[in-house]
Amino acid sequence: MFFVRFVRKDEHPDEFYAYSTKVAAKNHFDMFRDDDSNIFSRVELIQSDNEVESTLETIIPTPL
Repeated sequence: MFFVRFVRKDEHPDEFYAYSTKVAAKNHFDMFRDDDSNIFSRVELIQSDNEVESTLETIIPTPL
């Protein structure tokens, strides 16, 4: 299972989106490479197998 996690800067909970394939998760993740919304402190592409979680990639948006 793959997840895209959006770690928010505000008081709202982090957002998680689950995918059954890495390709689908990576497509969603890549859409935020140039995000300038200033909502997220980071976006993570995560693989989870048998309760072991591994972060595959992280995007840390640069402030404007």
